[in-house]
Amino acid sequence: KVRALHIDGGHVYDAVRNDLKIALEVLSETGFVVVDDMAHPWYPDITVAVADHLREDAALTAFAMTAANTPVTNGGSKLFLARPKGAGFLRKALRSALAHNFKYERDFVGQTIDIFDFHQGVQKNPLKSQSHP
Repeated sequence: KVRALHIDGGHVYDAVRNDLKIALEVLSETGFVVVDDMAHPWYPDITVAVADHLREDAALTAFAMTAANTPVTNGGSKLFLARPKGAGFLRKALRSALAHNFKYERDFVGQTIDIFDFHQGVQKNPLKSQSHP
């Protein structure tokens, strides 16, 4: 089983749904998935497919969204998903490491996610040693 998986495959609905299905098959209980190009104006199928998946299957929980080098509203963002068992720990760790880039919380398909913005650069804090569940 894998602990981290990055999805940047087909940008059409069925491909994204299939990628998420495969992710669930190989993801460890405490692993996470990063979905590329969320909220991108050129690829609306990605956001719709992920939202539909989260509504239909509780095996993954959204916990954060980050922008590449632009404000989140410009698209090209990354959505972080995890199994419910590890989502809280991962959310806390990401918020701690990127505290200066944290902007606000938002609802996404009934789940609260942290929004991080990097348009003024990344300001990282070192991760403290923590036990993962």
